[in-house]
Amino acid sequence: MAGKRWDYESESTNIRSWVNGVRSIGGGTHVKGLQNALRSAKCKPLVALVHVIMLDPYYAGPVRAELVNPEAAMAVEHVVRDGLASIPAEELF
Repeated sequence: MAGKRWDYESESTNIRSWVNGVRSIGGGTHVKGLQNALRSAKCKPLVALVHVIMLDPYYAGPVRAELVNPEAAMAVEHVVRDGLASIPAEELF
């Protein structure tokens, strides 16, 4: 796949996240789900993006910086894990 780069020497993945089109600078449960899926697949991309669309998102505070819906973590983890599982290993590494 063109444009994909994995870096196992980098200390962390640069993650950007959104909820319903609004940047969630504090991350939240959707980011935790993404991190769990990447960790379980032993993938460490340089950059990861996650955007969830929810009917009733709950945030940690009034500025909507961090999503706190527990179902978002489970949904993102499931979708990302299944998606990574469908990619042949030689394309991931």
